[in-house]
Amino acid sequence: SLNYEPKKRKPSFRKAFRTGSSSGEIRTHTTAISNAISADASSNILVNNTASLSTFFGGGIVAHSIGGNIDIQHDGVIRNSHGGTGISGKGISAVADSGSVNVSVRDTIISTGSAIEVKAANDIGITSNGEISTKSSGTSAFSPGILAISSGGKATLNSSGDIRTVTTSISDAVGLKAESDIQINNTASLSTFLGSGMIANSTNGNVEINHEGTIGVSQSGGGVLAYASAGFVNIFSNDSGSSVASRGDFNSSDAIHIEAAQSVTLHWAGDVESIGNRANAIFAKSEMSGVSVTTKGDVRANGIAAYGIFLSGPSILTANILSGSVSGADGASVSVGVGFIDGTENKVNNYGSIISQSFVAIKTGDGNETIDNHGGIYGSIDLGAGTNVIENRSGATLVTHNDLKLGAGNFLNSSGHLQMGELGQETLTTTMIGNLVMAPSASFRMEIQDTNLSDELITDKLIVVGSAVIDGEFIVSIQELYDEPKAGHAFTILTATSLTGTFSSVRVLNGSHHSAEISRKVGLELSYTETTITGTVVLLEIDSYEDWKKLGFDEAQQADELVSGSEANPDGDGLSNGDEALFGGDPLKPEGSPVSFELGDVNDPDGISISATFNVADDITDREWFFETSPNLEDWSPASVTETTMQDMGDFSKLTVDFDQPVSSEGSTFVRLKGRTISQ
Repeated sequence: SLNYEPKKRKPSFRKAFRTGSSSGEIRTHTTAISNAISADASSNILVNNTASLSTFFGGGIVAHSIGGNIDIQHDGVIRNSHGGTGISGKGISAVADSGSVNVSVRDTIISTGSAIEVKAANDIGITSNGEISTKSSGTSAFSPGILAISSGGKATLNSSGDIRTVTTSISDAVGLKAESDIQINNTASLSTFLGSGMIANSTNGNVEINHEGTIGVSQSGGGVLAYASAGFVNIFSNDSGSSVASRGDFNSSDAIHIEAAQSVTLHWAGDVESIGNRANAIFAKSEMSGVSVTTKGDVRANGIAAYGIFLSGPSILTANILSGSVSGADGASVSVGVGFIDGTENKVNNYGSIISQSFVAIKTGDGNETIDNHGGIYGSIDLGAGTNVIENRSGATLVTHNDLKLGAGNFLNSSGHLQMGELGQETLTTTMIGNLVMAPSASFRMEIQDTNLSDELITDKLIVVGSAVIDGEFIVSIQELYDEPKAGHAFTILTATSLTGTFSSVRVLNGSHHSAEISRKVGLELSYTETTITGTVVLLEIDSYEDWKKLGFDEAQQADELVSGSEANPDGDGLSNGDEALFGGDPLKPEGSPVSFELGDVNDPDGISISATFNVADDITDREWFFETSPNLEDWSPASVTETTMQDMGDFSKLTVDFDQPVSSEGSTFVRLKGRTISQ
């Protein structure tokens, strides 16, 4: 045992001391391998250091015990400026051939080799509270941030300092391998140039990870990779800012990749993204038990044959999407938003959105699947064999693509919105295998795209290979290409093996966007047989509010003046039904102001000039518009205006008017646009 005193240090020492404690700065600057602190023993080694360590060609702290344990307590900067081979260039290196290793670091490590590298026959414990940065000095230098390998015990890491590896060889930010359990508690950001953010591999134990912080890969590597060959894996990240992004091809570059013999549990609140072919955003597999994945952020895979979430196992598979989105890859490749393989009683609980740009939102195997949709699902669905059900809840949206495969005898129960294809895109035919049941609160939306050379309508269509029970609202959107509608144009909306029920109301919207106005020129008449629903175009003549009311309300609502009267406001958006008829809007859906204002110079001593722009329906002849001003929102006075421009917008004219009198810059002036019935 050597008690080191800084004043007695000789510059020619190549090994400052074997064992002991230090509180003074130690530097080595040689062209031979020269460690700042080196300790070799046949039994226990204890290093307590509060000094900064600096080497040119060697390690910071190097300890090797043949028959004992190693305990390193370090509070000071470690800096290596060149590196070399073997143990040289490492910040802290500890090897216990027969014992355990405990390392505690409370300051920065900057190294050209591994920042902390520990190997032990028994347990390993590492606490790192300082920042870590590694940068290799050669093309083959392995320079991970923290590396721990226990051949017979467990490994534990508690880390709160950011870890960054910038190397030209594969160098992970954190890598732990153990015979027994692995526990990682990390509140730091991890970044690599070439290598994974975090790898945990247990041979005969469990893996548990608690993480807060970003994980990013610049060139190639996975995000979080966890393996438990005989146990379970639990990963928790409850911080919405804890994103993980991976790059590279194949599943070794998955953003989150988990394989376990027993159960798998993942809770991740932040964003997850993979960039690479066959690299999934989240991959979770159990050999003998269930898998549960819960996400709150945006989960996205970018690449050929890549899944947003992929779950596999022989028991229960569950994907809980509490918010955010889950997306498969772009392009025409086989990519999937959420995918299951095997499993028994599997479930997707969706409160966010599921989508794949290759149009496969959900694809499963032969287990029994329940898709409980409270959010949005966009794309084809293939639930394979088994007893399957889709519950499209009230307020939820299910947008189909070519396939909606639930399996013969299975059910889609829709209380929400069911839509054929994306709005404004080419229309399509969706084939559904299974039975459709629509509740009174449901809606069914499709589009008319145009006519073909034979003057036949090009539209969306649903083919149900099973029974269909129809209820709720039918909505059809007219795309811009269908600009010459003709009375009598007919098209098939839906066919089924057997069909019962009817839609309770019909709306025709003049446009593909979600805020499209009710068409004032085109209506639709529906006819029903035992297998088919057909729509036929009728041309409308709207001259008054009473005519418009029939478009916006069903029969029961039309009979109730408190709902459909011209001065009623059933959606509570501040616009009366009469105003929405005159200026445009949906009387049953809250919308913003129909007018925009532009102010002149607010410093003009003569007052502030005002101009206003708004749309006015051409077909409402029994109502007129006017402006009012008020100093207090209670006392209103008419305001005279002069029309300056008018633009034809189809069913509407866009007007711009100037106020004849400027308003005072003193105090407050409120301005509003209103509509009223024209006196006969």
